[in-house]
Amino acid sequence: MKVIKKNEANDFENSSTCWGKEYQHGDNDMGIALIEIKGRYPEKGNCMNTKCKELVYVTKGKVKIVKGDEFHELETGDSVFIYPNEKYYWEGDCEMAIICSPVFDHRQHKILE
Repeated sequence: MKVIKKNEANDFENSSTCWGKEYQHGDNDMGIALIEIKGRYPEKGNCMNTKCKELVYVTKGKVKIVKGDEFHELETGDSVFIYPNEKYYWEGDCEMAIICSPVFDHRQHKILE
């Protein structure tokens, strides 16, 4: 068992509209981060992860996830599963827990304009 306290998590900022805390447990199979989105992320275009499956749980607020012509409005208590190489963007005001498998690596995260 490995415990990571909130004050031990690594702060990060993807943009002026997306930031959070990454909890690094040292296991390459799975990772978790708490994310805040205020506005649109990415600010233009789409994002995607080339390796991770991402399980997202909205812990507070409302957000829309848009993939091409398809969109889903999510609120506190809702969840979405994102497959590798899916192109999408977020828009809203929310906090989310995101579990990634394998563990998230910033080199896998792409912004597509």
